[in-house]
Amino acid sequence: NTQNRDRIYGNVKFDFNICKGFTLMVRGGLDSQYDFRTQRFATSTQSDPNGFYREQIVRSMQYSGEFLFRYTHDFDHDINLTANFGGSMVNRQYEKHEQWADNLKNPGVYTLANAASLVKTDNYLEKRQTNSLYGMVQLSWKNALFLDITGRNDWSSTLAKGNNSYFYPAVEGSFVATELPFLKGKTGVSYLKIRGAVAQVGK
Repeated sequence: NTQNRDRIYGNVKFDFNICKGFTLMVRGGLDSQYDFRTQRFATSTQSDPNGFYREQIVRSMQYSGEFLFRYTHDFDHDINLTANFGGSMVNRQYEKHEQWADNLKNPGVYTLANAASLVKTDNYLEKRQTNSLYGMVQLSWKNALFLDITGRNDWSSTLAKGNNSYFYPAVEGSFVATELPFLKGKTGVSYLKIRGAVAQVGK
């Protein structure tokens, strides 16, 4: 049996400072593989007394891209804002082509041209892509009170049009009691955080 593989992969990332507190990140990646495989059994084997030879070509590729805008701002009275908005795309492709002969004319000659009967074939192809948009807003006060609002929407190519979109919203609130001005350094507890969240999965 033999296997020859070629692979190309890599990624790139760029960061931009648009203005004070406002940034943009862009990145992308690629991973591409090509395999050529052979499989052979001699005529003396019990499972294939007439010999066996197979050739396979397997290709796979994944490429992706993503962007993310980020904005941060500090207001008066120790109020802080962080907001993110981004999107991503992931595309995957896989294909396999194979041909095999399970009856060889000349023992020890492993080529498809040496088939004593019809060469059999099988082909498989799969493509899928997921596109996403997402955002998050966080408000905080004195590093003690926090409110997070997030949302994400995915579109999948493997689902039927009109039914291929999924939205994931979430709201979370928390407070670090030991950071509140009237409690900080005045209790025997070094750290106390309480958190609650509501989220929806799917539609």
